[in-house]
Amino acid sequence: MIRDLTRHDKYHLMVDEAFHKRPEPLKALVILERAEEGETASLEPLKGVEAFRTVMGALYRPDVGQEFNSPAALMARIAQLTDRIEVYRYRRPWSLEDMDSSVETLLDYIKRDVK
Repeated sequence: MIRDLTRHDKYHLMVDEAFHKRPEPLKALVILERAEEGETASLEPLKGVEAFRTVMGALYRPDVGQEFNSPAALMARIAQLTDRIEVYRYRRPWSLEDMDSSVETLLDYIKRDVK
């Protein structure tokens, strides 16, 4: 990872040649959250309204989505997407020093369930 010089809390992850250049279907959405002091990393599945709100909140530019869809149509599309994918909350300690150990929870899930 390389620190973003314009924003103190952002990093760039450089991808290598193993990166897929063709589109792949979205299988899961994982929302990252900062864990409380002393809390270990955890991955929690979200369902129902909480999953819907999480997917809706992950829209990069909801205003652009509303340019092409009515609010009702946009909500229907988000509901369809929420039904088709898994939605998770991943909480981890906010320390780069502990990154290797705290990311194991997420990597174990990816290796096991996302194929």
